[in-house]
Amino acid sequence: PPPPAPPVNVQVMVYLDANNNQIVDPGEGIDGLEVQVRFSSGETQTRTTASGQAAFQTFGELVGSRVTVLLPALYRETTTTIPANREISVTFRLEQPPLPTALP
Repeated sequence: PPPPAPPVNVQVMVYLDANNNQIVDPGEGIDGLEVQVRFSSGETQTRTTASGQAAFQTFGELVGSRVTVLLPALYRETTTTIPANREISVTFRLEQPPLPTALP
């Protein structure tokens, strides 16, 4: 039989870009946010972010297969395909909401 396919690794980063510089700065990672990854096989994995990061790994997925990363609490998702190196990195950048300059 052929050797098993190497694992697919998915790294997810979720951060609130408080200073709007589009770079993950120290302290901007969001803790305790649920992240789901759905693989084309139907497998779904769920993790909670720590310092804005969550890591996933699965076996048996083929290069070119679809992978969907979801933030259920924020109604955000993105879909990508597994590249040849089997390493996926997804970043969700959340913007600081504007604050009013005066109270009504």
